[in-house]
Amino acid sequence: MNDLYATEKKVKILFKSLDKLEKKEDAENIREFAKVLEAQGLSKKRIYKYVSHLKLVSKHVKVHSRKQHGRISKTFSFGCVLKNILASR
Repeated sequence: MNDLYATEKKVKILFKSLDKLEKKEDAENIREFAKVLEAQGLSKKRIYKYVSHLKLVSKHVKVHSRKQHGRISKTFSFGCVLKNILASR
């Protein structure tokens, strides 16, 4: 059966675009999460949708550790959230 929507090609392009994320840890965690989804038998289209949304969240949650008033502020780590999701499965 021919893939009308070129899902395989879109997935490959999406995974290449993960390299452009500022947070390399997030990109790696998203890739790991996609492998888990694939192992669970989800379709390429569903994996594409999840990965594209996770990439978007990672891109727009721009919280970095920084020093304020002599203390290092705690930051939100998208990677930690994905690790917790993976650990709970």
